[in-house]
Amino acid sequence: MGFLERQVDVHSLAGRPPLAVVRVVLKPAAADDVPPVRDLHARSFATLARSHHRKNEMAAQLALIRSPDYAGELLGANLALAVDGGGRIVATGGWQPMPSRPGTARIRKIFVEPALARQGLGRLMVSDAEARARRSGFNDFYVRANLNAVPLYQALGYREIAEGLMALDGGVSLPVVFMEKTRAMAKPPGDQP
Repeated sequence: MGFLERQVDVHSLAGRPPLAVVRVVLKPAAADDVPPVRDLHARSFATLARSHHRKNEMAAQLALIRSPDYAGELLGANLALAVDGGGRIVATGGWQPMPSRPGTARIRKIFVEPALARQGLGRLMVSDAEARARRSGFNDFYVRANLNAVPLYQALGYREIAEGLMALDGGVSLPVVFMEKTRAMAKPPGDQP
């Protein structure tokens, strides 16, 4: 939905000198992308979230990524892939409408290749998902953020709503933070109705 395939120099989005210059093309995910996307998500979570979670939480989330239902989640999330010049998927990001919150898109599946973390890819994928959701008529955004991603979303204008838990198999719950970014938050002070 609303994909505009384009090439992006990611380092310019990070706002600081790059560790590596990454040129990516954004494209929609397809069914044959599911195995490498799963691998990226598992690698990203195992590396970037490790210091924020206990071993049983890590194991349960990694099991979810490998579960049969995860493929359906990926394909139902309007998922975009950032593909580097070598054809590797280096980041993902998607969105879905939230039936319980009309006009709101849930930002989903933001994962980045660990070796390229903090170079602007996460920012790119969130911004791309928001832009595609806007083109489909959604102007407010919601995310269930992994703990390691909270600073990214804060830097992009999201505010914390509440801390929570995401239920996983085996009676394990993964701590998360629910966050939002709304049109009202973007208005300058004194410009509220």
